[in-house]
Amino acid sequence: MNEWKDRARKSLRDAGKPYVNRRGEQKRGKSPPKECFIAQKNKNANVTLFLLRERRARRHVPGSLTDQRKLQHFTEFYAVSYERQQAIILSGLEQHKVIQEKLGSQSEGTEQVVRSPLEDFTGKHKNRPHSIHPAVREGIREHILSFPRQPNHYSRMKGDVEREYLSPDLNLLRMFRLYKENNPASTAKFWLYRDIFKQQNLSFGQPRSDTCAKCDALFSKLVAATTDGERLKITAESELHHRKAEKAYTQLQADTEWAKANDDCHVICIDMQGEVFTPNLTHSNVYYQRQLANYNLCIQEMGTDKPPTMCLWREGIAHRGSIKVASCLLKWAETSFAPLVQAKERKLIIYSDRCCGQNNNW
Repeated sequence: MNEWKDRARKSLRDAGKPYVNRRGEQKRGKSPPKECFIAQKNKNANVTLFLLRERRARRHVPGSLTDQRKLQHFTEFYAVSYERQQAIILSGLEQHKVIQEKLGSQSEGTEQVVRSPLEDFTGKHKNRPHSIHPAVREGIREHILSFPRQPNHYSRMKGDVEREYLSPDLNLLRMFRLYKENNPASTAKFWLYRDIFKQQNLSFGQPRSDTCAKCDALFSKLVAATTDGERLKITAESELHHRKAEKAYTQLQADTEWAKANDDCHVICIDMQGEVFTPNLTHSNVYYQRQLANYNLCIQEMGTDKPPTMCLWREGIAHRGSIKVASCLLKWAETSFAPLVQAKERKLIIYSDRCCGQNNNW
């Protein structure tokens, strides 16, 4: 098949070699040109036109180009292809050796005029039919801020003291549904409501589940204060209270490091956890029936990899008094350590919160 005349003729023509067509005419082979004359001609024409207009503009407008001329050059430059833009730039650099002194002299010698760009009109064209009106965004922001918020006065160590907390019963979807109920004509979507909510430095839930009674009392006094002097006094008292708490945490860290370096010293943290009611069911009848309360005391030895010890009992055995807590500590000490030999001693440091049954009566 390769010996057929048509196939052999086509192979020679595609390869750029001389061949004889069906009429018997001799056709010469193809040879690539040394230079694209049309492209070179267009390149030279664009370069000449661009540089000529620039010279005319500088001749008629001394100092620097006007904004109108700059915009015209900008439009013409980016109207051509990328290859022609490169050719214009390279040709201009070869024909005009630009230096700082020359550039400054042509622009009244001020760096501000030399480096001044065109005015930016990004986002000002007003031709977006689906753009969100600022009034819609402001309405969503006002609706988010209309919910009651609690300041972050418990989490001083986290650094974000400006964060505020919404009710734990709320969530973004519920807030958005309330917004749609109050503004049925609004076309805002859930994604817009979520984005604006993220800009408000808000979170759901309380900053701590186990808050300090004195912190709550000082905060209530601060809200009810009517004069600046009274607010200043309460703020100073609250600051002193927080500094004492920070000092206690610092002392806990120091004692833990000391216990790591001394085998005869032990540091533990104890916490009476929340009541656990049984049976733990969710149907409505459980709320009107008697449930059994269970208590749990957690004992954690600091500076070690030992798991915490959980002392669990029900209300039918004992309540949560100081004697019960002391019994748990005695049981933990007997199971964790061997009896001391003569002339040897151990030191035990106990940290707990201000629960009266834990540390005020034993």
